[in-house]
Amino acid sequence: ALLQFGSLLGEGDSDAALAAAGAPGPWGCAGSLLGAPDTDRCDLAGWELVVEEADAGLGLSYWAWRRPLRRGLHCYRTHLVLAGAAAADLAAFQNDERTRFLWDDTCLDTWRLACEGSEQREQQAGSGGARGESGISVYRVRWPRPMSPREYVYARRVWPRPGDGGCYSVSLGTPHPAAPRGAGGAVRIDDYVSCVLVRAARAPGGGAVRAAGAGGSSLGAEIVTVYFEDPGIRPGFVNLAVRKGLWPFAQKFGAAFRTYAAAKARAQAAAARRVA
Repeated sequence: ALLQFGSLLGEGDSDAALAAAGAPGPWGCAGSLLGAPDTDRCDLAGWELVVEEADAGLGLSYWAWRRPLRRGLHCYRTHLVLAGAAAADLAAFQNDERTRFLWDDTCLDTWRLACEGSEQREQQAGSGGARGESGISVYRVRWPRPMSPREYVYARRVWPRPGDGGCYSVSLGTPHPAAPRGAGGAVRIDDYVSCVLVRAARAPGGGAVRAAGAGGSSLGAEIVTVYFEDPGIRPGFVNLAVRKGLWPFAQKFGAAFRTYAAAKARAQAAAARRVA
């Protein structure tokens, strides 16, 4: 899965490793990360830019692209850059499922499932130190009425990037005996793939994009995602809703991260004063 994600990111070493192993690419067949497309022309459709925005107050720049995948739905690729941010802080915030309630008002419930099949609910307050990274989780989200909530049961694997404190992660929908369908009236989303790369923003010569803020010149950290889901409703509605919601969600995410980073900085400063 990681090599297939790397191929989606344009990493030539991943393509070479997949070819050497005789493994499938990121899409095109049942063994691919993103599964089989509607037609064999999916790879040729190219990415369509649908959002290009910046918020100087948040030091945030954001781009989103889409391309058709299956059942009339699109796969999305997004690129979010936060000026002055540390990749380690951004990875910790991105991977912390327990604090999502504090900033995402669509989040109804989330908990970790134990490997032996029993529930292992985690406290929702506090981020701890392990960041709740790899494992199997349940995540329920609020949808606009009269639609039912949606539920994701997914396995997530996280690979650290020691060089800059970032990470790769891949999440795939999966069945689990401790998460029966229909609990709480939620509709299960089975066809779900989410791939995330968090890294330090690279210099323009290395292909990075400078974030808005401070004259547009401050480098920081960035998140690149590739994402697909089939929520089980009309594709036209989904495509419109996702396109309209991408930028507002990016702003909400950016604002929440800035609050998180400021609180962490204050805590570190207070600890340093106590030591002194």
